[in-house]
Amino acid sequence: MIRVRLERQTGTVEQRLREAITLANNAIFEAAQSRPDWKGMACVLTAAVIEDSVVTIGHVGDSRLYSIKRGRIVKITHDHSPVGEREDSGELTEAQAMQHPPQ
Repeated sequence: MIRVRLERQTGTVEQRLREAITLANNAIFEAAQSRPDWKGMACVLTAAVIEDSVVTIGHVGDSRLYSIKRGRIVKITHDHSPVGEREDSGELTEAQAMQHPPQ
């Protein structure tokens, strides 16, 4: 679903990526309505689209994007979760957040 929307060359890369994520989330949400054990499911995604030497990042949920360059790892995005929010506020270090049980 995401690939199909990104390949349709209408709108900017950012618009296509936002639409692709929205479509995926809506499909997951609709599927979850028919299964009680899937209740509350939604899209968790981090994607990078490279077009014309420009990288556009789409990100939602409790996933992260890192850049690895010359042996150095740098976090690019922040996860959208209670634990991620605690990390962003300085309450937890990144290492503590990675070991923290899900909330």
